[in-house]
Amino acid sequence: MSVTVFSFAMSVVFSVIFILAIHLLRKQPFFLYSFGVHTILGLYVLCLFRAIAVFEFPFTMPVSLRNTYSTVFRAVWTAHITLGDSKIQLLLVLCGIWAVAAVALIVQFLWKSWKVARKARWYAANRDSRAERVLERVKRESWRTPAVKVCICPTIDIPMGTGIFRHYICLPDREYGGEELYCVLKHEYTHFCNHDLTVKFLVHLFCCIFWWNPAVYLLKRDVSQVLEIRCDIKVTEKFSKKERLEYLLTIVRVL
Repeated sequence: MSVTVFSFAMSVVFSVIFILAIHLLRKQPFFLYSFGVHTILGLYVLCLFRAIAVFEFPFTMPVSLRNTYSTVFRAVWTAHITLGDSKIQLLLVLCGIWAVAAVALIVQFLWKSWKVARKARWYAANRDSRAERVLERVKRESWRTPAVKVCICPTIDIPMGTGIFRHYICLPDREYGGEELYCVLKHEYTHFCNHDLTVKFLVHLFCCIFWWNPAVYLLKRDVSQVLEIRCDIKVTEKFSKKERLEYLLTIVRVL
């Protein structure tokens, strides 16, 4: 197995098809319930497998592309740029630009994530007994029980969950009504139960690696939408119609 220009191009094509499938299915109930970490890992595996595995189906029929693909491939493969007395293959230059930009974006993303996690640890001592009691109620009602702490973070404007390994729900320094606080904490806690932060981490990483592919930005937007819809469905699946309306109004008002 080896990576060739063709196999890499096909891996990109396959990933775009995968991303478009997510876009088309993003509002379908069966897809919302089944979407998760395994979906994004499937995208990674698909890209990697298609890039390194060269295979043909028994029914495959060769199609001549002498006037299109061969011409473009030959032009890219043989093109060079001149730097002083040296000639450098254009393909190597493009790969270098891709690698440098990808590494820079990954470092920037990890740095921002670390800063957010550090800020959450700073404010972890800002405990709120009322919020902790409500969170315990939410945990008792949950089908999963990830270890999550709640704290007050004066520097944020809206509630947020953070942490891949250490989970925190950070609340702004403001007063919440009883049911309002319950809805906010249940929403953020459900994100942890669904492993949504892990999904977002993998998607952001994928976008950093393939920053030059417009499809990844569609993926980033669609995944954010899918995760929020799935979270609201999970939260309200046992609610009455009135409770669902109150929950949705609270989320809109708070977020």
